[in-house]
Amino acid sequence: MRDRGIPPIRRCFILGVLIFFISGCEYESPNPVWPPEEYSGENPIITSVEPENPTGALRLTILGQNFAPEPERNSVYFNGTLAEIISATSSEIMVYRPPVVGDSVAVHVFVDSTLLIAKTSYRLDETHSTYSGLTRITALAIDGEENIYALGNREIFYLTNDGQELGYVSGDAFPRSFRSGPEARYGPGGVMYFVSASRRGSSIFRALGAEDSLALYCEFDGEVITFDFDENGNIYGAGDETGISVATPMAGKDTVDTLTNYDEFADFSIVTVRVFNGHVYFAGEYGGSDGAFPEVGIWRVPIESGLGQIGDAEVVYDWANSSDSTLADILDFTIAADGTLYIATDNTNPIFILSPDGELDLLYKGIFPNTMEKLIWGNSTYIYGINSDAGIFRIQTGKQGAVYQGRQ
Repeated sequence: MRDRGIPPIRRCFILGVLIFFISGCEYESPNPVWPPEEYSGENPIITSVEPENPTGALRLTILGQNFAPEPERNSVYFNGTLAEIISATSSEIMVYRPPVVGDSVAVHVFVDSTLLIAKTSYRLDETHSTYSGLTRITALAIDGEENIYALGNREIFYLTNDGQELGYVSGDAFPRSFRSGPEARYGPGGVMYFVSASRRGSSIFRALGAEDSLALYCEFDGEVITFDFDENGNIYGAGDETGISVATPMAGKDTVDTLTNYDEFADFSIVTVRVFNGHVYFAGEYGGSDGAFPEVGIWRVPIESGLGQIGDAEVVYDWANSSDSTLADILDFTIAADGTLYIATDNTNPIFILSPDGELDLLYKGIFPNTMEKLIWGNSTYIYGINSDAGIFRIQTGKQGAVYQGRQ
């Protein structure tokens, strides 16, 4: 039977219906996959990164054009590591130094509402290294050749400046009364000194240079946990409400002539003392009634004679002045040649920097372990820090350390 197709009248009806629907509907195009209106800003350009020499730098500044003045609209990466932005303008972005090292670190800046990424390269030197994996170390002393004496649990290790780790004094050489060694210094006679502390009394011993050879140098009443030398060989010792004790050496002999205790400092619980520029600096807590003194802080007293006589205390820094510092306990500090204090704490970012004009800052935010128990300066721009669980760290500061009288 022959197919006659769709009758002409039905074809006309179908065509009319299609025309009606087409003319009554408005066509909506799909959203563009890459909407150009979201990329209306000028593309960022990097012209340089400062400082040119980043050794010891805490912050880096990216200079250029077309950055967003709102910090949250910029993203800065160093070899793929996102840096924390401190501030931003249209021509510069300041960031904390990231934990990245390399001769040609890739730097990328992303800015919202722009299409292209700004790129450059930059050299970042090492901020620190693990100098030794020794744990449970309580104190360090450093000689004039950067050899390190590390005091542990009834043992002293000798870490040479070329990386050797040798035993120096073993447990049998320590007196039975030895309880803890919270401080060690390199001192007169070219030997290591360290303190054995207890509530009943404290003693300073000398490691005489021959293996397993120790000698008692002086004894203090009370628990002296920290000490330092001045240029005349006087020792300034202090602790928890013990006052400040001064041991004056006998001329020409390796023994103490007089021992003087300054009881007026008995209201202080002192965790560390350091001699600098004719003063004894100390940190700790104050429990007395003098309203001029903060509860926690750093003080100093002048050295008024070659026999170690000291004057009245003055406040260097009130630890409550910074919201960051109030979350941390001061454990130790060391001093740069320009008077900057590097302060060890138990904070998440453990090392604070106190400038001579009283400004407090962080050293290398987000890079170190979350406690640094001891700090001691070497002979150049490195300080050495102890984390008793992680080891001994060597840290680049970019600053020369203060002259240490015990090595002179």
